Amino acid sequence: MSSLTIMSWNIQTLGTSKLNKRPGGAELLRLIAKVVHNSKCQIAAFCEMRSQLGGYIGTEVAKHLHALNGTTWAHEATDPKIQLGTGKEQYLFMWNTALVDKSTAHAAAFQLDFQDPATGKLIGFPRQKKSDRPPFLGRFKVSPPGGTAREIRIAVFHAPGPGYQNGVARAAQGMAAVTEFREEGYQCLLVGDFNVKVSTVAVPAPGTQTRGSKAFGPLVARMAPPPGAGPAANAFVQLLDNNQETSLTTYQQAFPGMLRGDCRSAPYDQVFHREVGAAAGAGIEYGIEDLIEDALPVPAGTNTLAAELLALRHKQPALSHLAHYTSVEEAFVDFRRLVSDHLPVVVEIPL
Repeated sequence: MSSLTIMSWNIQTLGTSKLNKRPGGAELLRLIAKVVHNSKCQIAAFCEMRSQLGGYIGTEVAKHLHALNGTTWAHEATDPKIQLGTGKEQYLFMWNTALVDKSTAHAAAFQLDFQDPATGKLIGFPRQKKSDRPPFLGRFKVSPPGGTAREIRIAVFHAPGPGYQNGVARAAQGMAAVTEFREEGYQCLLVGDFNVKVSTVAVPAPGTQTRGSKAFGPLVARMAPPPGAGPAANAFVQLLDNNQETSLTTYQQAFPGMLRGDCRSAPYDQVFHREVGAAAGAGIEYGIEDLIEDALPVPAGTNTLAAELLALRHKQPALSHLAHYTSVEEAFVDFRRLVSDHLPVVVEIPL
């Protein structure tokens, strides 16, 4: 393996309302597994697990992945007893055990609380209250064939909602203060739904007054080191362009003849990368998994999710039984209504 592929996906309120209270729960988990399989990722990070079902979802998706391709996947969800935000969310990591393992070089491979070395208090996202949704850090040991095993740190983050005034910017600013993200010697990737639009330049300049710059400026600036840690740490590099819209409009906004671009609404999902050396972002491939297109039969032979999405649709008594999708509108409405209001982001890191 000469590269490591990571997928990040906000799966939208994946709890009892989607899995148990209405038909189609098994079909939805099978669809999620198919997306992981199609992305060819070795690590998958999810947010918006609900109803304390993060562990169950990880187990079931792993079963479907094994049935698809014979691979074995492990998973780690945040403690269901810990409230993340007002929606009591959980994060979920999954990884292919043939290629990745959790690191054993630290007291804990996974971390949800982060201490401010300057004050000794926990860092807030945006502040230490019940509305906080801190990032979930995973320390992973990656062993490329014929290469040297190394630890890569990945944190998945779901910021407070975009309507939360300036709190969403403060939540992103908190990430720049996390010592574990900027510790030298470890490559780090920050992924997830940041719920704030970046500025009109690819890398927001620290000190500028756009909302995105206020949020991400400290993260992409060259950072001061933790106490006693030596020279300043390398900055993070923003990978996705500002026009990479990954959030979707509501399904009520669908219209006949709509194009795939009409399905998207905002660039809330983002990826930040910090390399061990000076080449942050170098050689990395990244993009959006267009699951709307994957459900369409045109061009012929390229649809990879049509069967799964139709099977999920057919479990809904109120929906008609389409034999196949013939338009972007049809595929979008079903995906947006039954699966998620976000598209996944996939990043490939050279090793």
